[in-house]
Amino acid sequence: MPENGTTAQQHAKDAQTTNSPAPKAPVININALNPAETEAAVENAGVAKTRLSSGKAFVSAMFAGAFIGFGALFFLIVTSDPSMTWGPKRFVGGLAFCMGLVLVLCCGAELFTGNSLMASDIAAHKISWGALARNWVIVWFGNLAGALLLVALIGFAGTMGA
Repeated sequence: MPENGTTAQQHAKDAQTTNSPAPKAPVININALNPAETEAAVENAGVAKTRLSSGKAFVSAMFAGAFIGFGALFFLIVTSDPSMTWGPKRFVGGLAFCMGLVLVLCCGAELFTGNSLMASDIAAHKISWGALARNWVIVWFGNLAGALLLVALIGFAGTMGA
């Protein structure tokens, strides 16, 4: 028996682990699609949007309208700073407005401008004109309702002017 109390089996096991190859790097899925796969993904998303219930589509669209309103409000607040010159003010304002778009994307809200891509589903004969019109009307009015609700909340808060 070796002097430090380890057995020959343990020495052999240690030798195997030290000579083993390095672990493989994890595979990162970046969801890179070729043009045909992109078209199929857009069409599938459009079909899924037409299958949303009216209530779910409207509420999701209201959130999108409010989120874009938050981005616009943030833009106005940032660009009203008199200490910044025109160029930096517009740059920072643009970054501020992006907050609304990021909220729409992260929350999966229904924004009309994004749903206009559903026209490709019409071209591919995946949805009907009626389903497209139904979705567009619901989402457009939902976006409007969400933005107006935000305007009302800001107005009732009394924080915007006299």
